[in-house]
Amino acid sequence: MIKAAPASTSATEAMVVLTGRIRNEEGQPLAGATVYLQGSAVAVTTDGQGIFSLEVPAAGKKTLRYGYGGYQDRDVIVSSSAPLTMSLHPSTKIIERRKEK
Repeated sequence: MIKAAPASTSATEAMVVLTGRIRNEEGQPLAGATVYLQGSAVAVTTDGQGIFSLEVPAAGKKTLRYGYGGYQDRDVIVSSSAPLTMSLHPSTKIIERRKEK
């Protein structure tokens, strides 16, 4: 009897593409916002419409960090590849400076 060898694990694991949009507190797109996969060097920026596309490993939960200058960073745990819409809000330091003027 000949047994089949177990399937070897590939050096390249399965990947999926996450897409989404980042907006400000008023619902306007944030062009140039960053999306970073924590624990890796994978990061992208949004286009003029606030849209991003990021290739990540398919398996397991992933933590994405969304950021934009002058806005509070936001971390989100993602477990599916459904499109994401994220709203970022101005940093409290920026809001305080605006009130002082």
